Order: sequence, then C-alpha cells, then structure tokens
Amino acid sequence: MKQINSFNDLSILLIIIAISFLFGKVFKFGLRFLNSKLSTKQNSDIERRILKFLIGKITMIFTLIGIYISLIVLDDEFQISKGQKIYIHYLKNAFFIFSTFYATRIFIELAKELIDWYLYGNDGDKNDKIADTIAPLFEKIVSLLIIFIFFIVILDHFGVNIGSLLVSLGVVSLAIALAAQETLANIFAGIVLVIDRPFHVGDRIQLPTGEVGDVSELGLRSTKILNFDRNIIIVPNTELVKNKIINFSYPSTSVRVLVEVPISYESDLEKSKNFIMEIAKSYPEISKEHELNVYTVRFETMAVVVQLICFTNDYNLKFDIETEIRDKISKKFQEEKIEMPSQSFLIQRK
Repeated sequence: MKQINSFNDLSILLIIIAISFLFGKVFKFGLRFLNSKLSTKQNSDIERRILKFLIGKITMIFTLIGIYISLIVLDDEFQISKGQKIYIHYLKNAFFIFSTFYATRIFIELAKELIDWYLYGNDGDKNDKIADTIAPLFEKIVSLLIIFIFFIVILDHFGVNIGSLLVSLGVVSLAIALAAQETLANIFAGIVLVIDRPFHVGDRIQLPTGEVGDVSELGLRSTKILNFDRNIIIVPNTELVKNKIINFSYPSTSVRVLVEVPISYESDLEKSKNFIMEIAKSYPEISKEHELNVYTVRFETMAVVVQLICFTNDYNLKFDIETEIRDKISKKFQEEKIEMPSQSFLIQRK
C-alpha cells in the first residue's frame, strides 16, 4: 500500500470515474442506435420501452459503478490514516444509501413501465378505463414492495436485526387482514378481474340475478353496472369472480334477435313465414353473415307459434330491432288479412 500524497494519486480515482462515465455514454449511443433499428421493424412494444428506459439511466449507472470502484481502490490500495479511514467509511455508507435509493427509483420506474405495457397492451391504448382504474393500484403495491425490500437491504447492511421487524410486521398484517377480510377479498377479486379481463368498461353483461347492464366503472371494491333504467347497480367484485356472468360484447358485439309470432290455423303458414323473412331482410342492421330464418317452434290452442331468428352486429340495437320488426309484422299481417289470434275471456256475474 502507498499513502495518498500527491495529486497524481487522486487523479487516478478521477480517471476511473471519467472512464466509467465515457463507457456509459458509449453504451447510451449504442442503445439509441439499436432503438432506432427496432423502430423500423415489427418488434414488440416491450423491447422499445425497455431500451428507452435504459437510454435515460445507463450513463448514471456506469458513473456510480466508477465511483464504487474508486472507493474500493482508495480503501484497499492506499495507506490512509485512521481519521481518513473513518471519513472513507462514512463516505462509503453514504454512497451505499444513495445507490440503494437510486436503484429503488430505477426498479419502481421499470415496474411502472411493465405494468403500463401489460395493462394497455402493445397499442398503448390510454382509453382503457379499466386499466386507468387499476394501474395506480398496481403501481402503488409494487412500489411499496420494492421500497420495503430495499429498506430491508439498508437495515441489513448496517447490521440491524430484521428478524424481529419482519415478525412484528407479520403480526400487524395478520390483524389487518382479519379485520378487513371482506374488503381485502373484494380488492383481490378486482385485481383478478383486471388480470383475467372477463369484461371491459362499456361491455354489456348479464349478472347471475338476471339483471343486464353496461359496465360503467371497475373499482377496487366493487363494479358499477348501468342498467336500462339508467340506474347504477353496485356489485361486489367477489360476486363477479365467484359467479357466472354473460358478456354480450365478447368475443364480438353480435347478438341474436328473437321475435315470436302467433299465426292462426286458418292462415297460410308458409306465406306468413315469407312475409316475416322479407321484413327481416329489409333491415340493414341485420347481419347477412349469420343465420336468418323463421322456424315453427310450438303449437298452441289457437295458433301456431313461429320464431324469427337473426343477428345484429350491435347489441345496443337488439331491443329496437325486435320492436320495429313486431310493429311491421303486425301492420303487414293486417294488410294481408293474416290473423294473430289471442285468447279472450268472458266473465259473467250471477
């Protein structure tokens, strides 16, 4: 070992830091070149996100590596006084804390990038309201977890017994979990809904109770459904996870249109079916790619019941189309003297 007694000795440490900084600049230039090449090809969005993230951090990372190497060289290769050793010891601890905080920040930002990529997809669609709702929750949970891990690393570095701390945190967490069991169950169910994605905001679903409505909001504890009466149905997330629901918007927005028509036995059945088919085909909203037919479904006391089956590509039009078809069938049958019988009752008083 030799003593630090000249500017040349200190310049060695500065040169190490400078070389590390230059290496960071070179790597940054290389990453930018690689990113420009990937932008012209059909690569996944996650690759471009990670490269863009590294471009902004790589110079600082290499600089910190250079400072760390300089501190090791200063402590191991040079003979320094006891007072200087204490100073170097505090300097290394300060550098460790700073590096740990910087690493925490890097991991948090990287986790946010990955969460953003996963929730919004490769197209980066920021109009996904479910992702807008749940992304902050994921980011906070992951950020707190990363901060906790690095906090434990710092405590362990300074010789703090973390065993008793972890036990205490476990007891507190258990108490909180028992006290808020139902709330936590709904929160985790909300996370499952986001990961599994059985529906999106705006989808029309049918609940296990038979109620139908459009998903207006997915919250941490509950999901809000807007029904046809323009009222909000608030459903706990656990109910949606445990029970069967029907999504009319997935895998497509096509939905079946059903119209039942009673026809008297005296009327011409085939002629009546043809009229119904003509009316259905006249609607541009009726899909030409799906089934369109009229079936005889049952016999009743006064009528043969036929059923029109067709599809529309927009489930929002289902009710309106069924209503308009019924109106046109009624009008057409009146013009053609086709009877749609109905039961009547005579009540006599004695």
